[in-house]
Amino acid sequence: MPALKGAAAAFFMALATLPAAAAQKSYVVCDNGLRCFVAPCPSTSALEIPTGTLRKGIWADTSGLSRAERREIEESSALYHGSRVVRGRIEQRTKTFMGKPRTLPYLVISGIERRSTGREQKLCRQR
Repeated sequence: MPALKGAAAAFFMALATLPAAAAQKSYVVCDNGLRCFVAPCPSTSALEIPTGTLRKGIWADTSGLSRAERREIEESSALYHGSRVVRGRIEQRTKTFMGKPRTLPYLVISGIERRSTGREQKLCRQR
C-alpha cells in the first residue's frame, strides 16, 4: 500500500509540472492587419480571455473542430473579424518555409464557446 501512495503522489506531481501551454484557455482570434511578401507572415492575433493578453502572429489550427463548427467559423469569417470566442491552447510547431525550418506559435482550437463582445473584438484588433 505505501508503494501505491508513492506512485499516486508521483503521478500527481508529474501532472502539476505539465507546461501551462497545454491548458485550454479562451481566445478571440482576429486579423491583425499584417501583410507581407515573404512567408511566414501570420496575419492573425489571439486575445486571451480574461487576461487581455494579445498575441500577434498566431497561426490558427481548426482541425480539431467538428465539421459544423468549422463551417460556422468559415461562413462568419470569425477568425478574420474576431466574432467568436474559441477554446484552445497555444503550442509551438516547426514548419519549413522556403527550405528553412521555422518555429511558429499555433492556436489549436478545440471548440467554439460563444459570440464575442464588441469590446473583445476591438481589443483583438488593436495593433
